[in-house]
Amino acid sequence: MTMANSDTLSEAEERKELVRRRVLKAWGELLAGNGYGETTVADVASRAGLARSSVYRYFPDKEALFFAYIEDRITAFVIALRADVNAEQDAPSRLRRLVIGELRRFAETPEIGLSDVPELLSREGRGRLLACFQPLRDLVAEILEQGRSEGTLPALDVDKALPIVFACIDVFRVRLARQWIDPDAIADDIADFVLRGLGSSSRTDAGTSSAAPAAAPAPGRVDGAPRPLTSGPPATTNEAAVNRRLGPVAPVLPEADRSRLPSR
Repeated sequence: MTMANSDTLSEAEERKELVRRRVLKAWGELLAGNGYGETTVADVASRAGLARSSVYRYFPDKEALFFAYIEDRITAFVIALRADVNAEQDAPSRLRRLVIGELRRFAETPEIGLSDVPELLSREGRGRLLACFQPLRDLVAEILEQGRSEGTLPALDVDKALPIVFACIDVFRVRLARQWIDPDAIADDIADFVLRGLGSSSRTDAGTSSAAPAAAPAPGRVDGAPRPLTSGPPATTNEAAVNRRLGPVAPVLPEADRSRLPSR
């Protein structure tokens, strides 16, 4: 292949990637506004300023569009989250950063948090969706294993703790995605709740006794006074409120995890 042919091929590949990104950007915008069920390939083509046949050249159907989008987003998120988490040494501080990062992700990617996708995907698609999130589950499991080894997160075995961590985060998914609450207004409280539930030896007990002096922030807190809520229903971050919400969370968890949720 000549140098000229190589340059031409490189330019063609670059153009293809730019069109692909354009299509996925249009898909994300429509997914956030209309949901999976109401978004069509024709809508995506129109939003991207392309012919429908051009979209089909890159993605054979709507499900392929969805997975290209979500896999890109989740891969980038987990890479960034792992780098953030690895800035800490002990398991409680690493888990705190992960919980806070997940809460922020719901606010920053409403098209995922509000999506009706799981009910509409094919059987194969549901399996693929679970696989998309496996790197995130692996990261949480790694931190929980570290905590068990250190003795800093001793309360539950990893297979029992894993779905509970995700359930406590998912309680706030819709309100964060709808911008009803600011993730930084609740992030530390939720992280504290999760860590206390796992028996963390590095926890904040501020507010448990009016007579007690304020405790120092736990490792990794984003801290200070919470930022004000934006609009919508008030956030409930106390333990009783989160406990009351654990029941309704179960249906959004993978089938294998639902069976491991503690009975109430």
